[in-house]
Amino acid sequence: AYSALQTDAQNSCENSCGQRLAKCSCHVTCESLETCCQDYREFCLRISPRSGTLMGGADFVIVGATFNAEATIVCKFKSDILTNGYVDKERKAHCISPLLYENGRIPFELSTDNGTTFTRQGTWVSVHHGKFSPFKKSILVNATKWQYYGTPNVMGQLTLIWNSSL
Repeated sequence: AYSALQTDAQNSCENSCGQRLAKCSCHVTCESLETCCQDYREFCLRISPRSGTLMGGADFVIVGATFNAEATIVCKFKSDILTNGYVDKERKAHCISPLLYENGRIPFELSTDNGTTFTRQGTWVSVHHGKFSPFKKSILVNATKWQYYGTPNVMGQLTLIWNSSL
C-alpha cells in the first residue's frame, strides 16, 4: 500500500507544475500532447487575464476550477510577495497582482488556507505600463525616475495617472 501511495504522489502535479514526471506531465504542453497527470488542472492554474502592468492592481481569476466559498485566498508572487485574494459568488478564486519591478513571466502560487500551504502554481505575465493595452492605459508622469528607482541615490515619489475614461 505504501509503494502505491508513493507512486501516486510521484505522478501528481501538486508542487510539480512545469515538470514532466515519470508516468505523466505537469508541463504546459501536456494538454496538446495528451500526457497530463490526472490532477493537472487542479494544481497547475490557468488564469484570465494572463497579464497586466507591472504596476500591479490587476484582478485575475483562476479558470477551470472552483473553490470553497469559505477559503481564505493568498497569492504569492516570486516566492515572497504576498497579496490577498478572494472567492467570488461563483466560487472562482481571484488574485490581485502586486507592484513588480520587472517585466516577463512571474511565477505565482495560490493558497486556500490563508497562506499556510501553497500547493497550486501558475504564471502571471508582467508587462511594462507603456507597452500595455491602450484600453487599460496608465501614464507614469516621472518615467525617468521609475527607470532608475531603487538604485542608490534615487528616491522620492513616483506619480502614476490612470485613464479613468476607459
